[in-house]
Amino acid sequence: MLHYLINVINALFFTLVLIGILIGGFASNDQTRVKSASIAALLGFIVALAAAILDYNAKLIAREYYNLIVLIPLIATQIVFAFFVFCLPRSEAAAFVVRALAPLMLFLLLAYGLVDIFLYPSEFSVGMDNIYNQDFALKWFGYILALITLLILYYSVYRVSLGASKKIFLPLTGAILFLVVVHELLSVIYALTARSMIPRYDPLIEAVFFVSDRIDILFYIACVLTALVAATLYIFESRKIFVAPQDGYSRRDRLFSADTSRIVSAPNPAVRRKLLAESRSKRRFYILTALSLFAAALFARGGSWLADRGAEISPPIEVQAEEGVIVLALTEFDDGRLKRYLYRTPSGAEVRFIVIKKDRGGYGIGLDACEICGVSGYYEQDDKIICSRCGVAINKATIGFRGGCNPIPFAYEITNSALRILAATLESEEGRFR
Repeated sequence: MLHYLINVINALFFTLVLIGILIGGFASNDQTRVKSASIAALLGFIVALAAAILDYNAKLIAREYYNLIVLIPLIATQIVFAFFVFCLPRSEAAAFVVRALAPLMLFLLLAYGLVDIFLYPSEFSVGMDNIYNQDFALKWFGYILALITLLILYYSVYRVSLGASKKIFLPLTGAILFLVVVHELLSVIYALTARSMIPRYDPLIEAVFFVSDRIDILFYIACVLTALVAATLYIFESRKIFVAPQDGYSRRDRLFSADTSRIVSAPNPAVRRKLLAESRSKRRFYILTALSLFAAALFARGGSWLADRGAEISPPIEVQAEEGVIVLALTEFDDGRLKRYLYRTPSGAEVRFIVIKKDRGGYGIGLDACEICGVSGYYEQDDKIICSRCGVAINKATIGFRGGCNPIPFAYEITNSALRILAATLESEEGRFR
């Protein structure tokens, strides 16, 4: 339950917060923008679903390549969008570009963010003889609870964006957009380096590790910023005094009526009552925003803490080489959990290695050892791999890269839906495990 509750929130949190801001602030003013946003969202949904089906049924797409195809134009779109919104003076030309880019950004966000959401249910029954058990039901419960929490968060952020003035809305948009781009750039660098599409530059990799290990900070910053905006709007809204001719004032209204900046005039008592009702509705959504942010943080981070408490080191599975090659079917890793293996060399050394399927596709593969702490090994906590000796948490997306306390990478090949490792490759590392 906790695994999918945490993963779904982590996968969609930034996406849905940004989409709520985009639709609430940039696409809700006229029906044409609403129609464009709806079509873009539907297309993003369809593309993500098609990618998930191809990935699950036929393995016809390499997830790293798919992610790059979507992420690179997404980041470029976000940068251009930010330039026209924040750097250029307002004009018809700038407004036209912003109106054109917002639906494109919405499409790409969903095409990227929803693939794993569609794939997660396919993992629920992995390793089960049948689906009529408590574990299967709890996985569905965690998955659905996360989706409900995120949908409430999206709608509340959307309503907050509707009521925010430009002085409040634009800084929030800029801050969230910056956090999202940082998050996406990490995924791009992982994919480019994993596919050897850019040269391995150790200072860059170290910087990526540094930011990735502190990715939770981006989550908390986004929560705090959005909650502060909701709290500010709640205070502004609660201070308003609605007045109408021949309508009685409460003692509070008379007491503060001298502050004209707080007075909202209505032509008659009926309109005043309508404005009061709308004001109460807005305040409820501001409270709902804060509560949904708290729930997302509680489920994702509190769930991680509970999962960490129960972490255990799994025993390694011994494997044999056939004709000098160790072959492991990729289906063994579909549950996304850490797998530990042991290969016994001809001289008797026990060389351990680990394999884990990453959230955004691809596989993290390395020795069950690092350059700093030696062969103490790793175990899984939530979505991170933990060094048994020093307790450093390693984002599993970084496995396969050298540096820090990361598992030591080695050469391997993935062909015909199988992981192939030369026995000679592991035998060359046996000195570490003696």
